[in-house]
Amino acid sequence: MSTALFSGRFDPVSTAHLIQVKRLLSEHEIVKAVVLDYPERKTPLCLAVQILIEMFGGNKEDESGAGVGVMVNKIHFGEITKEQIDNFQPFDVYVSGNISVLKHVESLGVKVKYIDRAYPYSAHNIKLDEN
Repeated sequence: MSTALFSGRFDPVSTAHLIQVKRLLSEHEIVKAVVLDYPERKTPLCLAVQILIEMFGGNKEDESGAGVGVMVNKIHFGEITKEQIDNFQPFDVYVSGNISVLKHVESLGVKVKYIDRAYPYSAHNIKLDEN
């Protein structure tokens, strides 16, 4: 069973985030979505977690072991240590659209995969296209 680790600020959770998780589920049986908890959050952490749980059917795996797990972390993956990232094991690959974070995580000996950010689905870009 394949597991992807996907981290982000999710501040706020956007349509693009939801699309990325859905895309990852088409390639991996399990997606671990890690929400960054940091003092400058604009939206409440509990709201980000709640949205991800509600959109993907709860914070449990189904009978087959598949699904989305939502976790919270206080360390940005651009600064995470090998010991800290190992706390999220087991996972097969760390996925991100942030190249600098990918390079850092890869330097820790973790398999990484670049995923295109779903910018065409961001509200900001949609609003710009309307004008």
